[in-house]
Amino acid sequence: MSCTIYYKGKLKKRYNPTDVFNKIIENTRWRYEMKNEYFFTVIINLKSEPLNFHFQNSCIDDFCKVHVEDDKEYDRILELFFSIRNMFSQLEIQDDLGLWNDYLAKRNSCKIKLRELSEDEIKVIEKFDDQNSTSKNVLLRIIASSIRKDKNDIITYQYLIDHINPNITGYHFASMKGLELYGILETWIYETMTYQNCGRVSDIDKTTKGLQSSINAFTFGIAETLFGIYGGSTGDKQAKIRKFYHQEIVSKNVEIEKDSVLMYQYVVSILEYLGFQFVGRKKEDRK
Repeated sequence: MSCTIYYKGKLKKRYNPTDVFNKIIENTRWRYEMKNEYFFTVIINLKSEPLNFHFQNSCIDDFCKVHVEDDKEYDRILELFFSIRNMFSQLEIQDDLGLWNDYLAKRNSCKIKLRELSEDEIKVIEKFDDQNSTSKNVLLRIIASSIRKDKNDIITYQYLIDHINPNITGYHFASMKGLELYGILETWIYETMTYQNCGRVSDIDKTTKGLQSSINAFTFGIAETLFGIYGGSTGDKQAKIRKFYHQEIVSKNVEIEKDSVLMYQYVVSILEYLGFQFVGRKKEDRK
């Protein structure tokens, strides 16, 4: 598996590049080479690019394309960065697969808590659940009932696609064939929910702090964990959703496909963590 890791940062005043190099030497089993007092490189394997730490004015800004056979090798690379992170006043690490955010999430307790459903929420499940339905189809029915324009509309998946709100921030992305689910999920948030204490998502400024990252985390996180559609990593919030899924579903060997109550607990717990609250569509939009 291949992954490109991007890293940049600035050392704290009390540290110098040699301090970083010595710390890496303490924690690595790879070959390494100190080219000069400002340039240190680690050789991961012959298929990967060298992991360079080339400091200029106490700053680094580089990337490394890594190819390893064992995923544990990625963890070793991330552990290397983790071991030196406190030497930097700022250290930003990104990668193609979201491995760094997953690594940080694993090191900390899960911030998302599985909550019980209210009586009204249980009634919603009972209304749309039946023995032949998968839990993800129940979720789509719940979304459809929340956003449909007229109570007499016949709901299909195509109906949900046709009614993706053109005002959502991810509309261009969701209009691409095969990516419509992201638009359906964001439309649900946009038309029926509030964000923190800021008001309805449809009414507030789209640059509101944390709003877009929370929307992206929900749409990508739910698409990945419940629907099996991986669209990439959007950051630490999605990493926490992934950890939550493994903690509450995977590690317990639960078949969430067959458990609509657990599915909805999972979904509303994530929404609550991200700051969203379901309030339904505006009265003037209902028919």
